[in-house]
Amino acid sequence: MSAELLVFIIRRIITATLTVVAVSLVIFLLLQAAPGDPVTTLTAGHKVPPERIEMIRRSLNLDKPFYMQYWLWLSGIFRGDFGTSFFRDVKVSRLIVERLPVSLQLVLLSGMLTLLLAIPTGAAAALREGRPLDHILITLSIISASTPVFVVGLLLIIIFSLWLGWLPPMGLEKFLDVKRLILPCSALSLTFVGLLFRMLRASMIEELDKDYVVKDLAMGLPRAKIVIRVFKNSLAPVLTISGFMIGSYIVFAVLIEYVFGLGGIGSLLVDATLRQDFPIVLGLTVFISIVFVVSNFLVDLLYGVLDPRIRYTARK
Repeated sequence: MSAELLVFIIRRIITATLTVVAVSLVIFLLLQAAPGDPVTTLTAGHKVPPERIEMIRRSLNLDKPFYMQYWLWLSGIFRGDFGTSFFRDVKVSRLIVERLPVSLQLVLLSGMLTLLLAIPTGAAAALREGRPLDHILITLSIISASTPVFVVGLLLIIIFSLWLGWLPPMGLEKFLDVKRLILPCSALSLTFVGLLFRMLRASMIEELDKDYVVKDLAMGLPRAKIVIRVFKNSLAPVLTISGFMIGSYIVFAVLIEYVFGLGGIGSLLVDATLRQDFPIVLGLTVFISIVFVVSNFLVDLLYGVLDPRIRYTARK
């Protein structure tokens, strides 16, 4: 590993750490400013003596100033302790591990479906720029990208579950329950297909106008070989947006899980927010932030692999 690459990695780790801390601080302040109180929610419907309420507040560190609460929580994060849920009395890390498989199924299958839909259509539109197929695909991509993910989910439930009765609308019965994952994965992937399609189309059109393509055509190289080369050279800009999309899948999965009644980290986050279960909200926020920064960091490294000029410039 070169010294320049090592410096780059160290800088990105420092930047990523500061980003995660900043995001957690903002979320913590927003939770503090939110109306209501976790103890009031916890004791709702019960006659609890004031001294008992005060004892609960002390046990949860809610009697301390907000900056002290944040510091106690943050210091625990660096020890690998995400805190304990106010209402479930369970470690937040354990809850994340229990719910994560559902969310991973949704995100991974949706990502694969996005690639299967966006890459062929993006390449086809670029190779037929200005033709009817190009216009049709562009229109569909605009509709796909501009429709809110929860609206897409509800429409799919209405059409394929209520009207046609082909697919179950909600819930999961087992791991990799493909039949019940079709609708939520489709709803999540359709949100990103339009974005990835337009990025690949624009990148390939730009590559097709470059001199090396004219040279290859003049030399009589097979069209398939030229297209493959153009496609490979078009992947670098697409990879940039992919880093953002990986983290966005986690965020949008929160809405999809709620709409389709899936028991993933999205449902856990919504429930914790409504209950003001601060440790769960903060723990999941940090987890999602880490996914964002790690995915973007990996994309930066892969960018240099796909485009040697960028890697050479960074090292120099």
